[in-house]
Amino acid sequence: MFVRIIKSGTLTTIQDRGRYGLQDQGIPVCGALDPLAMTLADLLVDNDANAPVMECMGMGPVLQFSDHIFFSVCGSGYHILLNERQLPINAAYEAEKNDILKIIPEKGGRICTVAFGGKMNVLSFAGSYATDMKSMLGPFGGRALKDMDAIEITEEKQYLANFSSRRIPTQQKEKTTVLHVMRGPQSDMFTEDVFRHFLQEPYTVSKDADRMGIRLNGAPVHSEHGSDILSCGVVTGSIQITDDMPILLMNDHAVSGGYAVIAVVISSDLYKAARLSPGDTIRFAQVTMKEAEQLRRQQEEMIIELQKTINTSGRESLKRRRPAKRIAGLIREK
Repeated sequence: MFVRIIKSGTLTTIQDRGRYGLQDQGIPVCGALDPLAMTLADLLVDNDANAPVMECMGMGPVLQFSDHIFFSVCGSGYHILLNERQLPINAAYEAEKNDILKIIPEKGGRICTVAFGGKMNVLSFAGSYATDMKSMLGPFGGRALKDMDAIEITEEKQYLANFSSRRIPTQQKEKTTVLHVMRGPQSDMFTEDVFRHFLQEPYTVSKDADRMGIRLNGAPVHSEHGSDILSCGVVTGSIQITDDMPILLMNDHAVSGGYAVIAVVISSDLYKAARLSPGDTIRFAQVTMKEAEQLRRQQEEMIIELQKTINTSGRESLKRRRPAKRIAGLIREK
């Protein structure tokens, strides 16, 4: 069966967890900005944990299905219209031949993830389905999806066990997003007073926010000797200081940079950074390596518990039936 892109939305790409091992050749990792939403979307339709997904930023796409398919949409700040019927996200649904799915952002909605119950038949590069738009690598020649593109789905699932239980609570965005950080490799270029001030002051997300990075507005972060350094490797989540202001590097960042990295957002908080919209307020909170590992384990345990709940709740399996249609998994957002 095929998923046809009637309208592509603001920025819709195919992603997986990223393309690792090529940074020394200048090729960034890329991959899903919101790894938590990707994991949960794949879980809801019983896909492998690294199965490619469709990641949508801003206005989502309008999709048409050529045949029966299970799908899920995960994230925060979105709802969907299936044949003009409004449904909450973070649940598994089924669609039938010629059904139309619209993915609509709500106020503050920035990013969401769509998974399909089957194998997405798109080209990979170096073992990854991540779309790298700078290097033009990955599915569709490394570009975003366009109107009238089509994605073939093979090995479509004919049933999902415990279908009515395939839903998860929706996480509401906090008024002020707290991002946990560890000291960066050049944090010693800043005095302790400056670093403490950096942690205490709120910052707002500017309009300069995309897959490469997020420029923040707020209190200056000044180094007496400047923040220029010899270029060195950087990782996703690095907070560079340029012109005394912080920039949070996201997945499509260059593999090296020439500005001091004062701190790095821990991996378990990257999904929160991905969901930030222009105007949102954030604060940074310092953690130790041990605390960062604990937060990572807590997130992994949460995913395992959700999977257990789905696998043990209910007794039914929803099988493909014709001509009857069923929309299940409807819940109120919590």
